[in-house]
Amino acid sequence: MRLDQRTTKCQCGHTIKLSEAKIQFKTAKALELVDLVAKQNAKLMQKVFKQENEYKPPKKRDTVHSRIAEIAAKAGNRERKMKTVAIELSKRLNCFTYRDFALVLNIIAIPNPKERLEELLRSSFIYEPNLGFFKVI
Repeated sequence: MRLDQRTTKCQCGHTIKLSEAKIQFKTAKALELVDLVAKQNAKLMQKVFKQENEYKPPKKRDTVHSRIAEIAAKAGNRERKMKTVAIELSKRLNCFTYRDFALVLNIIAIPNPKERLEELLRSSFIYEPNLGFFKVI
């Protein structure tokens, strides 16, 4: 590729405007360029992979679930806490999922969220208007 050209075509068919391109390497040998491009692509992929896998835990008060957990923690015994969680989730989300319910119960340290949800269903405190979505009656 000559740098005095305006454009060039990639093997994939993409047109590259050389005036806008950032030149990383200059070499007279095509085989050397292939190695340099491969190394640069590997560096870029590592950077992308690292950014995608960075875990940033949410702040304590920045989610609906944490606010509901604060309310439910003050509700009294386990049954009242579960009912409070269901009521607050229904108020704020209209319909909630098992995942929503489990997140709040985990925050307030109530084990076995699946069994707790089934208890509320059996007692007819909540119902399932759509598959996988729950709501207080």
